[in-house]
Amino acid sequence: MQDLAGGTDQMWQDVQRLFTTLVSLDGDATAIIIPIDDADMIKASAQLRLVRQIRLLGACRNAIPIVALKDGEIARHLIRETRNEYYPGAGFKADFDAGVEREVHDAVAQQLRKTFPQWATYRMPQPSWRESVHYRPRGDHRDFVDLLAAAEPRNADRSLVVSNMLLDPTGPQSTILDTGQVAHLLPTNLRKLAQLWSAIHLSTVERTGQRELDALARVLESLQNVVDPPFGIETPPVGKFEVFEEPGRDERVLASIDYRGVYGAVRAGDWFDLDTDREDPIDSANHVVYDFRPFAELVPRWRVSSSTVKDYLDTQGALSLLLAIQGVVTSDPQIRVTDNSRLTYGVTFDSIRFLQSIRIQNLATDDAFVSFPQSFCLISTVRVISSWTQIIDRARREHLALREILALSIHASVAIFVDDSDVDIEDLATGYTEAFAAASDHAHGIRLRRESGIRVTLRERHYLAWFQYWLPAHWHESIFALEDIDGFARRILSVSGGESAAEAPDHIYINRSLSTRLKTHCEEIGTTQSVEKQAWIGGYERIASALNFKMPHGWAELIIPAWRRTVSAPRVGGAAIAHSVAQAEQASSPLAQNRDFLEEGDADLLVAYVSARLRDWARP
Repeated sequence: MQDLAGGTDQMWQDVQRLFTTLVSLDGDATAIIIPIDDADMIKASAQLRLVRQIRLLGACRNAIPIVALKDGEIARHLIRETRNEYYPGAGFKADFDAGVEREVHDAVAQQLRKTFPQWATYRMPQPSWRESVHYRPRGDHRDFVDLLAAAEPRNADRSLVVSNMLLDPTGPQSTILDTGQVAHLLPTNLRKLAQLWSAIHLSTVERTGQRELDALARVLESLQNVVDPPFGIETPPVGKFEVFEEPGRDERVLASIDYRGVYGAVRAGDWFDLDTDREDPIDSANHVVYDFRPFAELVPRWRVSSSTVKDYLDTQGALSLLLAIQGVVTSDPQIRVTDNSRLTYGVTFDSIRFLQSIRIQNLATDDAFVSFPQSFCLISTVRVISSWTQIIDRARREHLALREILALSIHASVAIFVDDSDVDIEDLATGYTEAFAAASDHAHGIRLRRESGIRVTLRERHYLAWFQYWLPAHWHESIFALEDIDGFARRILSVSGGESAAEAPDHIYINRSLSTRLKTHCEEIGTTQSVEKQAWIGGYERIASALNFKMPHGWAELIIPAWRRTVSAPRVGGAAIAHSVAQAEQASSPLAQNRDFLEEGDADLLVAYVSARLRDWARP
């Protein structure tokens, strides 16, 4: 064992005598403490030797090594080094050899178990988010709630800093934090937590001779400085908060931020298989089937500049902290965000799309039907997650149709992004027409205030952009009647001033509209997708025409005919199989009396019908 750790028997005997001698110099001493900090941060090749040396030091009578490390990190490095030592030249082949991997893992586990036995292991407890909120040093009565409240200007209507930073421990968002679906923004590392408390304490306690907004600016800087981005990321978070005075106006804080380097990804739960336990999944006449899966965890990542390295995981809650700062600077009327600022987002359109599966006429779609405005602050993020959880739970219990689920998502979006309130899905009605009418009234009011020069919050601008450019994605002909779609189109054109079809409404949702979505699918025809697989987008023909979308050439020539064949084919029924094309040409044939068959033609419709039946049979 001494040879493996390095050195000779004589050297280790000398080490033992050294410890004995040192202890004997102090009559009260019984052992020598050997602290080893950050053992998991040395290079991997040295960690294997260190572990063996720590084991030998622990065997010395008068030596007590105390090692600080992350066991998961050191185990990962040791597995790699042990594989290279035991199986030189195996390279990555060992990753695919179950026998080799088992031997390597067993060898590492045995070394770590003997070096760090369970009885001698102490795991540093991490404070919960509730404990972090009420952290205060010994001897001081002020916790984070008190300090952040002190950062509020005295003329503020409500505590925006406290509400955005700490959240309501009794509200629906508390469940999201308790279950770990979203990390809380305050550090779990006790040393960083104490440093943050001290920094905010210095910024807020002494106000003699300083402007009130100075304290707010310094608190935001202190919070931002907690973020410790990994080396090599594409865009480190940058934020400047300066107090300035505009001519004829009160003092304000000018915030210039760029937090796009970190973003939120989604880890989802299992599919509910909603269509397996009901006879009519949604609407058998329109052949619309949906399934959902729950939101398991918001997984923050840092964008890495290298194309060969995966984006780094954010393990310190940086995304939550930056979202909270964004919530403050975009909500407080005494803070102005510069136009060149770049925000990060918690829950995006793609996040919600990833949690749903929508099939129309047995064709797979892009699943972008249920949506919310993108959340750029911590409060809206946890509220959207809470709303999604409640919506899919109610859909499963009550077997809601897709249009009813869309209505609930509209109600939730209004509550979160217009009313700035929590959402209780159980209290909401499922009538779509009423939900859309209420959403239209709110959008109309926001637009009128903006045109009148009245300040509109960024949260409201997100809502208005979502209403104008993304909400029309609901209006598919398999979900709504044509006359309903016509009414929706007239209303949205009235509310949006006739600009609903714009491709890039503003810098909020660039290229994120129904128009650009349809054009993207049209461009994929002949490259990655066939006309038949993309035929489902033809169900947007009515709304695309009403909103005057400028569609590409393949829309009218390929997509629309394919969609009509797809819809008409099932209506022909089994008669299409029982009669040949020749029989269909005879006036006396029952099939010749079928209106759909006569309109669509014989061979194409027969092929479409057979394809539809095969898709229905093959659908998982």
